[in-house]
Amino acid sequence: MTGTCNIQPPWWEPECDNAKHNKYSALRKYRTSGQLTDLIDYKAKRTLFKRVCGIKKRLYQSKRRHELVEAGKNPSKFWKLIKGSTTAVTSKSEISPEGWHEYFESLLYSETVRDGSDEPIPDSREESADILNDVITNDEVSRSIMQLLVAKSPGPDSVSAEFYKNTCTEITPVFTDLFNRILNTGDFPRSGE
Repeated sequence: MTGTCNIQPPWWEPECDNAKHNKYSALRKYRTSGQLTDLIDYKAKRTLFKRVCGIKKRLYQSKRRHELVEAGKNPSKFWKLIKGSTTAVTSKSEISPEGWHEYFESLLYSETVRDGSDEPIPDSREESADILNDVITNDEVSRSIMQLLVAKSPGPDSVSAEFYKNTCTEITPVFTDLFNRILNTGDFPRSGE
């Protein structure tokens, strides 16, 4: 199987593989036969697969919690467990940041449409610059605040999206003034200003 990523979670065991295999075998059988009994069999095997995986995951998590609690008495062991439970995803790009910038800039200011037609696209650099340099309005800030996703973790300031949404009418003028000050002066306020 080349080209597929078959990395399983740490709680995955051979029992999960067997249940997964049985589930997909039953699905293939139902797809070829179309019989109600095969559909019922597939649904039962799918439920079993979900149950087996759920149990394995809960057991793994319980074991990890216990290990962390026990390691809490030894900071070295504790941090070793924490570092071992996270996986760092790193990739090294062959393209420099300048190369990315040039590529996307060439797409933005291209003279022809990339859909195959030869209809020219007007150069909108000046129009874009005018829009970007316009004064930021309370309405724009308010709409942006209301579009924040509430199910996300807060940023480094520890202020949640719920706070911003619930205090939108009070904070919108403050943010609007702040953003316009930054836009006009080019200076970002220091922390605490």
